[in-house]
Amino acid sequence: GVLRPAYWLGASSAVQLVLPGLEERLVRRGWIEPFVPANRMVTGMLRSSPPPYVGIGRAHLSIVLGRLRERCGALGAAMVVLLIPAAVQADERRFDRFVEARPAAARDGFERRRFHDRLAAGLREEGFVVLDPIDRLEEAARDGDDPYLREGHWSAAGHAVAADLLVPAVARALHRD
Repeated sequence: GVLRPAYWLGASSAVQLVLPGLEERLVRRGWIEPFVPANRMVTGMLRSSPPPYVGIGRAHLSIVLGRLRERCGALGAAMVVLLIPAAVQADERRFDRFVEARPAAARDGFERRRFHDRLAAGLREEGFVVLDPIDRLEEAARDGDDPYLREGHWSAAGHAVAADLLVPAVARALHRD
């Protein structure tokens, strides 16, 4: 495996240290695609005018959450929805790099929080209890305590933000009459 580039990308500490800065420069010049690409749904959600599949996905989410709420109600359990924004939605610098890496698509326009904020508001209008960590995640990213790992999963700081929101909500749910 040591003769394959994928081995070095995943296994070498030196490469992991140098890669982010090098990758950013190569992507900006259009010489390579990002090593950790955004998926189609995230890219669609960030568009100023999201494509139809984003709306279809949002509609399916409401149906699934509605069924979960019914099941929770039948069990006498409280339901809480914890939103987990993509790293590019909660971190302004990542969003800027995302847009810079897509110069042709940028003409269509991207908006970092629009879809997320509408999703949170829409779910609340549908009667869901929604925990939204995006403001705290943004703050952590601005303060240099990156709440996301390079590939987009939460770091310890991101999990701490979620726990700070979840603990009181779970305590309220456990102590309701």
